[in-house]
Amino acid sequence: MKRDQAMPVFPQPKVALVVHRDLAMISALQQSFTDRGYTVVVARDLPVALLAVTQHHLNAALVSSHIAENGDGFPLAGIIQRIFPEAQVSVLARSVDVPELLAAINHGVRKLVDFHSGDAEFLVGSTLSQSTAA
Repeated sequence: MKRDQAMPVFPQPKVALVVHRDLAMISALQQSFTDRGYTVVVARDLPVALLAVTQHHLNAALVSSHIAENGDGFPLAGIIQRIFPEAQVSVLARSVDVPELLAAINHGVRKLVDFHSGDAEFLVGSTLSQSTAA
C-alpha cells in the first residue's frame, strides 16, 4: 500500500455489557441485545465486569443493582458511564424507591429500570432508547 493511500476503516461492532447473577436473566438479556446487533459481554460478578470494562469499548451496559451485595451495581454503572460517556448505561433495580434513586444520582447513573417492569426485550429496549445528552 502506498504511503498516500488511507487505510480502510472497518466499522466496529456495538458492544453491550450485561452484569447480573441470574443465568436465565443473563441469557434473555444477551439474546435481546444480540437481536439488536450487539456483541454481548457477560459478567456475573464485579471483578469480571471491571475486567470487561478494561478490555472492551462499550456502547451499552445493563447492570444489576445487586451483584454481590445490595447496591453494589450503582458504583459500577457510574464508573462505566464515566469511562464511556456516550454509552447507554442502565441499572436494573428490584424497586425504584428513594434509596435507589439517591444511589443512582450519587453515582452518576442516568437510567434506573425497575426489574419488574417488563421482560428482557422491554428492559434492553428501555436502556437503548435513552438519550445520551448529559
